[in-house]
Amino acid sequence: MKTIRLAGLLVLLASTGARAQSAGAGQIFEIGAGGRGPGMGSAYTAAVRDVSSLYYNPAGMGLLEGRQVAFMRANLYGGASMDYLGYAQNRRKGSGGWGVQLVRLSASGGEGRDALNNSAGGFTYSETGLAFGTGWRGVFLPQLSLGAGLKVLTRSLGSSSDRLIGADLGAQYGPLADERLMVGLVARNAFSMSSGDTADKLPTSLRAGASYKIFGPMSVSLDVSSVQELRVGAEYDFGLMALRAGYAPEGISFGGGFLFRKAFSLDLAVVNSPALGMAQRLSLGYRFGARKPAKTSSLAGEYLGNGRSELAARDYPKALSSIETSLGMDLAVGGREWKRKAVRLRQLLEGMDLSAGSPDVEELKSGSEAAALAGRSISRYIDGEFNEAMTLAHVAVGTSGRSSVYMRFLTSMAKATGVNITREDIIAPTAFMQARQSRAVEAVRARRYDAAVRSLTDSLLVVPDDALTWTQLGSAYFASGNREKSLEAYRKALQLEPANVKLRSFVEENFPRSR
Repeated sequence: MKTIRLAGLLVLLASTGARAQSAGAGQIFEIGAGGRGPGMGSAYTAAVRDVSSLYYNPAGMGLLEGRQVAFMRANLYGGASMDYLGYAQNRRKGSGGWGVQLVRLSASGGEGRDALNNSAGGFTYSETGLAFGTGWRGVFLPQLSLGAGLKVLTRSLGSSSDRLIGADLGAQYGPLADERLMVGLVARNAFSMSSGDTADKLPTSLRAGASYKIFGPMSVSLDVSSVQELRVGAEYDFGLMALRAGYAPEGISFGGGFLFRKAFSLDLAVVNSPALGMAQRLSLGYRFGARKPAKTSSLAGEYLGNGRSELAARDYPKALSSIETSLGMDLAVGGREWKRKAVRLRQLLEGMDLSAGSPDVEELKSGSEAAALAGRSISRYIDGEFNEAMTLAHVAVGTSGRSSVYMRFLTSMAKATGVNITREDIIAPTAFMQARQSRAVEAVRARRYDAAVRSLTDSLLVVPDDALTWTQLGSAYFASGNREKSLEAYRKALQLEPANVKLRSFVEENFPRSR
């Protein structure tokens, strides 16, 4: 008696060359889609972020750029063939995307036998898989992508057919390790069911992967699965051309790809099975609007702009959310600079236990002098100027009368920067300025001009428009022999106090070229 299960298993074993213990229903979703993945041994769980994401890991659609379409023709073993057609695009608003795919495996020329082993005529076998899925970027964490895909597999043998349904769930996280590492996890057929004359179901399995950029265009990837499969791949991407190689249970693979006019891609992969020989996969892809800026980049830029505006308005939790959303959409928009700023801001806010809706948020947004000083402190801090940030944080606390909000702020800032709290610096701006001016005078008398400059610079950080401090700074530079810096400071003092005839006369006498 002819059965779909037996004939299908034989065809799939012949077409994939998989090990007997891992073969079964749904092998059409293990052969590989496109030309890039199979050329890398299908070690693609963490690396995929193109139209074939739905096939390998739906979370890859979280980083999808623009609209993409791809077609693949695979000539397999024993006259079997597989066709793949996929389409995916990113969302109009927000990060992530969605996609659909059609996969068809066919084999003909089989000879049917009845229960008595008599010839029952020829038959054909085919499998058709249809899938839809979506992915999101920045879910819970800015570098986390999650995805889900639903697939329906119809199998046909002669006049018999059945249907299998499964759902994939995937995740990707990164980039990590100085923008070099991506990790991924996909649960294949986390949910499955069947209909028709079959007891088969799409088998559940887990696959974890990692992709690492060794240097420039060279990257490697690794996948391991719950069915004890190991896949390894490598790619050297020249920009317009790429070379690939990989290892998988089916055999060693190699291939390459070409990019034309920034939109058309042609990829070839060859899998060499020790038992069955070679099988080829040839794919053609197209990315719509490849010459235009990616939509995700435009949205990411918008979110980054919102984050900068919210920083200026001192709405720090909201600013952090916007900046991290931007980085999650397209890390290149903000670059490493804004990634570092986001990490610092998150560390500071977590140390203060500051979240949206907290009364402390409203205080930091207020028009008080303490809030303004704290805002300047945070700006310096996220720019990596830790000492300046702590100086301003001390004075913010002194200005507030040692309010609990600002004390928590100072404590969190000290922990984040690693700079110790100095109790005598927790004073109001005018008192701080006067204390630093006195230190500077003593330092100049002791001919410690660098110390005088540091004290006066601290004072100007807190009270930037004090003419006397600028004059003293000019004198400290003049005494140390730094005439250029001295003149700059004196000029600033004269801008703030134009009627200072004595200082103007001194500048004209000692800097004649400055007239």
